[in-house]
Amino acid sequence: MLFSHISNIALRLERATEEQEIFREVADKLYELYPDVYIIITLISPQKNSYKIHVLKGLEKFKNKIDSLIGTDILSMEFPLEDLSDIDRRLNSNSKLNLVRGGIHTVAQKRIPKSVSKAIEKLLGVYRVYSLGMVLDEDNFGNITIFTRQGYHFPQTDIRFIETLSVIGAIALQKIRARHQMKKDAEKIQQIFHTVPVGIGIVIDRVIQEVNERICEMLGYSKEELMNQNARLVYPSDEMYEYVGKEKYRLLRETGTGQVETIWKCKNGDLKNILLRSSAINPADLSEGVIFTALDITQKKETEKALIESEERYRKLVESAPLAVLIHSKGIIRYVNKKACDLLNYKSPDELIGKQALAIVHPDDLATTKARIETMYKTGQPAPITEERFLTGDNQTITVQVAGTLIDYQGELATLVFGLDVTELRSVESEVLRYSKELEEINMAKDKFFSIIAHDLKGPFNSILGFADILHTEFDEYSDEERKHFIRNIASSAQNTYRLLENLLEWSRAQTNRLDFKPEVLELSSVINDSILLVRGQAETKDIHIFSAVEFNTRVLADENMAKTITRNLLSNAIKFSKRRGNVRVMEKHITHQETRKKMIEVMVKDDGVGMSPAVLEQIFRIDQMI
Repeated sequence: MLFSHISNIALRLERATEEQEIFREVADKLYELYPDVYIIITLISPQKNSYKIHVLKGLEKFKNKIDSLIGTDILSMEFPLEDLSDIDRRLNSNSKLNLVRGGIHTVAQKRIPKSVSKAIEKLLGVYRVYSLGMVLDEDNFGNITIFTRQGYHFPQTDIRFIETLSVIGAIALQKIRARHQMKKDAEKIQQIFHTVPVGIGIVIDRVIQEVNERICEMLGYSKEELMNQNARLVYPSDEMYEYVGKEKYRLLRETGTGQVETIWKCKNGDLKNILLRSSAINPADLSEGVIFTALDITQKKETEKALIESEERYRKLVESAPLAVLIHSKGIIRYVNKKACDLLNYKSPDELIGKQALAIVHPDDLATTKARIETMYKTGQPAPITEERFLTGDNQTITVQVAGTLIDYQGELATLVFGLDVTELRSVESEVLRYSKELEEINMAKDKFFSIIAHDLKGPFNSILGFADILHTEFDEYSDEERKHFIRNIASSAQNTYRLLENLLEWSRAQTNRLDFKPEVLELSSVINDSILLVRGQAETKDIHIFSAVEFNTRVLADENMAKTITRNLLSNAIKFSKRRGNVRVMEKHITHQETRKKMIEVMVKDDGVGMSPAVLEQIFRIDQMI
């Protein structure tokens, strides 16, 4: 039931645009489901290397008293990460719900005195304190602290839900930070456009659409005086204007890049030698416009130096980008940044540059990738964002969210690819589904366990209680022999109940994978005879004869406790469902395992009981059925 909330909260977190919304949504959902607990969410500040309380839920009415006890506003307190103990670091470095020993005093890193911590716990009625980090990969965004009141325990299902919620919150926080980073990168690009010491502009049909400040400085015009003006404005003659236009567009069509040396006329009449370099916004359609750079080569050396610095800035921008960047042309990888090398598990760009671009694509995605590239070159439009699988340097498969577009790279048409690894995200989604299935199986196992207890323990206990009550209330009315008879029945019922309880505990350990398997060489007939002795009293009350046909000195490799438990159960059931004066036989059969070809022994217990119908046999080992 709890996990029905996961998709709802995940959708709400996906729509969040700020980190504060994530913390509030997580706190609100926890408080909605657990209104009897108090919730504190702390936010880690990487800049200050500390964390502070960001959300208080359920504690609002106590805040003034808590502030008075502490002597300051609790929301203003900062807790340096360097003060965390090794234990606290482990508690905050994973998404597991941990019980905090020492309560509020420990959670507050001992910055709140123990006496004050105890006073706050008494004020709130705190019984236990739990803590878990909001962690994804190596990113730690904060911590969720939960105070419970006296007698409240989180069931295992609730623990899994809370842990899953913290992971989903961490994923949402990581996405928001990634979006903010991408926005900052876009702003940096805009800043570069306007601050690089190179003239940059955009023209469509030779009409000026955009220029940066450097163009204005070179020509002495304001931006408003240049915008939406024909480029003829900056040329000293019609001949120069016509020459540049024809030569530039010829080179753009033939090579994709037009470079021309020309002369520009400034507003004050001065002439400047300009190196003009142009690239089409869409190489497939020159009418969409041209981006140009203009260098004043009157002072050529200074301009070349500025250009080198500008190119270095662009390179660093790409190298430090949080996304993998890869450029390929004519099917060959031409460039990769460090993030791409890390993503694909290569030590250096040299291991990838020169490699066939499609060689790193997963074979199952090869056809769709080829189709996307062909469509992009045909239409000249960027490829839509999608997910593709790639092969890493160590031949592992990763899932990457990719986007591609066409660019001019070193004078030729190339594909620029951006990639974001979403393998972990898909893994988390898979884990959520797996946890849901595990919880369903655990619930069914629990229901069956309780059903068995209610069904099989009720009878023996009724017998014990009945005979004990007779002895207690009517002791003097019976002879010694009758009282001994009652006591023997109580002892027999108690032994049977104890054996049943042992079996139930063994079964529960098997269901939770805590049953130790310790095979050793056993003498099988001795194991069978020991089990027969344990149930002989039960058989004698029904005058049932038990005998074993297992040969002496038959040696097997098996776990003794498991072998005895299984044999005892089969014998006990055979006696239970047999009529009086029946027979129970234990037999052996030598067989060979069909797959491993190992020699094995099949042990069979045969009785004269009522048996089971085929319908019952089909369902007897199903956990979701009570037979």
